Amino acid sequence: MSNYEREKIHSETFYKWFKKHVADLEKSNSCHDYYKEIAYLAAGPDKWAKSYSGYIVNGFRFHTKKREMRRQTQNSGVFVNASANSFASTKDKNPISGILEYYGVLVDIVELRYSNDIKFVMFKCDWVDNVTGMKQDEHNFTLVNFDHILYKQNTKNDEPFILASQAQQAWYVRDALEPEWNIVVKMTPRDLFIIDPEINICEDIQDEHSGWQHVNNNNSEDSNVSWVREGVDGVILDAQTTKSKAHVAEVDDGFFSDEDNLGIDNTIDDTSDDDDFFDKAQQGDKADD
Repeated sequence: MSNYEREKIHSETFYKWFKKHVADLEKSNSCHDYYKEIAYLAAGPDKWAKSYSGYIVNGFRFHTKKREMRRQTQNSGVFVNASANSFASTKDKNPISGILEYYGVLVDIVELRYSNDIKFVMFKCDWVDNVTGMKQDEHNFTLVNFDHILYKQNTKNDEPFILASQAQQAWYVRDALEPEWNIVVKMTPRDLFIIDPEINICEDIQDEHSGWQHVNNNNSEDSNVSWVREGVDGVILDAQTTKSKAHVAEVDDGFFSDEDNLGIDNTIDDTSDDDDFFDKAQQGDKADD
């Protein structure tokens, strides 16, 4: 049996072996403290699942391709680094192992539920074929061609899903010279700043004003200074006026919104970025399909 056939069988039958293996452990009372979580995984997810059109993870905002068609921004590009064995053919006995980059477009976001505490969000993508649909130009830019997609037959052995936690984001810019090819631009997560490693941000900065001198201002005469204005008649305040001014001060000290007085419509339109978004921190919010 070749390595290719062995890996194919493993991929197709592992879930059956795993379920049986966990059941055998339960019968033999060889369960450990973590058995409960393992048993949930072996039993498989619920028959129903939630679907979303947007998701925020790893500092990226993702949209499905269908939702992106209603917008001018591009958020459906996905790439992932995967450890895999590359086979030249089904008879290849010496596969090449390494980290491969896969580029694709997000088409669906699915949340699988194994229990109330065990849930996984999956990205279903149209992945570009690494062999026929990806190349590098003379400037070392990576280009992809979406006419060459993996898993076109949509069979049960296809693997279009990845964990949302594995996803990185990319933009695809159409090549002006070869319109069927798109240049890959990898995105940086939000609020992540790349700092030049040669810059030492902890380096001590010497004060240029080292010639300053501390002046000891202990003026004993300050204790004899009078802070009451003398020789000026006092002003009589009306009690009612004072009360009204105090009320105005309380109102002005509250929160003020520009939308309260500018006639701004607060209605959310169809182009809102957050109307049907799903965030890891808020797993109960359902998005539009």
